[in-house]
Amino acid sequence: MNVAVSTADSPAPELTFLYIKVGIAGFIAAATVLLLWPNALSSRWSGATLAAVHLFALGGLAPAMVGALFQFMPVASGIALAPWGRGEFAIMAALSLGAACLGTGFLAANRGAMGLGAALAVSALALVGARLAATLCRPRESAMIARGLRTSIFGLAGTLALAAYLTFELVMHNRQPDVGWVDWHALWAIGGWVGTLIASVATIIVPMFNVTDSYPPAWQRAVCAIPVWLLIGVTAPALGTVLAGDLARIALALMAGTFGLLTLYLLHRSRRRQSDVFRWGWALIGLTAVLSGVLGAISMSSDDPRWTTAFGVCVLAGLAGFTITTMIYRIVPFLSWLHWQRINKARARLPLIHEIIPEKPQRIQLALQICGVVALCLAAHFPTLQPVGAVLWLSSQCSLLVLVSRATSRYARTRATLLSLPPRTVRPHDHSSPARRER
Repeated sequence: MNVAVSTADSPAPELTFLYIKVGIAGFIAAATVLLLWPNALSSRWSGATLAAVHLFALGGLAPAMVGALFQFMPVASGIALAPWGRGEFAIMAALSLGAACLGTGFLAANRGAMGLGAALAVSALALVGARLAATLCRPRESAMIARGLRTSIFGLAGTLALAAYLTFELVMHNRQPDVGWVDWHALWAIGGWVGTLIASVATIIVPMFNVTDSYPPAWQRAVCAIPVWLLIGVTAPALGTVLAGDLARIALALMAGTFGLLTLYLLHRSRRRQSDVFRWGWALIGLTAVLSGVLGAISMSSDDPRWTTAFGVCVLAGLAGFTITTMIYRIVPFLSWLHWQRINKARARLPLIHEIIPEKPQRIQLALQICGVVALCLAAHFPTLQPVGAVLWLSSQCSLLVLVSRATSRYARTRATLLSLPPRTVRPHDHSSPARRER
């Protein structure tokens, strides 16, 4: 796959770094809840479980994904988002405060906090979706990656619509919503928003950085059909067709498994000999996608609710969590190096990309995260493992925050040094570029 990387419209990295740090803080908050409420995963309906899920999804995943999209879209696809200035900080604040209010509301059974948190989070994500739609729905944006990202906007819209309905039922009518609506809200979020984003990003990132063949065009078209399956599933009860809802769930489970197997197959046939954490991270993403499909199928056919809990942990902490971590380890060094190059008028020697966040700490952090996810998945059936999983997962996210903070501090110091150096005058016989001399 030949992908033309465009960096002309890539924004300054400080904003993306801040989004990423806010997201990691959300993951830490979710892990802390699971540590302080050691029996949370014994029931998917416990206040602690609901608090941890929303802290993870809204306080962690949402900021990290939005920050990554700012850089992914212009760099990998040439589609630039218009800057919002201080509006970016309002989005981050609304997501974090909304997640905190929802978490507090679920833990304390406080309907007012739930309503406020939902209003803040839904409003912030609705603005993000509108901003993406305004950029991606231009007539010239017809590339497959643009179509995949547009599909994720439909997933986000369905997620927010169901969230608003569930909040209205719970807060305004003071009654528990139907379990089916809750399940489809989760599936819209997991499959329609997060899942389609991961699949869309993978179509560019996996071939580009791992030197593999492209994902088949038929698969990329299948991703665009995910909202159709979700619509069939959510409307099936109203139409009185249980079979249609079951078929939609089966299709979504097959989609997850297919994505995982395709990713593993492409990585296996990679023409890139070096095997680093980035490649292992995408292998983990593929493997977790397969496990998510299997657990989704089991939870659909079993009356044991513990399978549903295990499925949720696998998808959120596993599939989504590994994707965020893997992308962070490529985004932060790449952005740092790219923007150093832009201001390096003195042609000073720059650190190599792999030196910005060393490989060994990445491996340790990812190993902790793997162990934490495995323990939390098993905790659905063996509750005594929840504190162990929470500690491992908390440790992994604290380690990730330290590594990212060190890298961003190094970026700021090097940037200040480069700006203070006088420009270097190129001699007439010196025709080599800085990049060539670096190599």
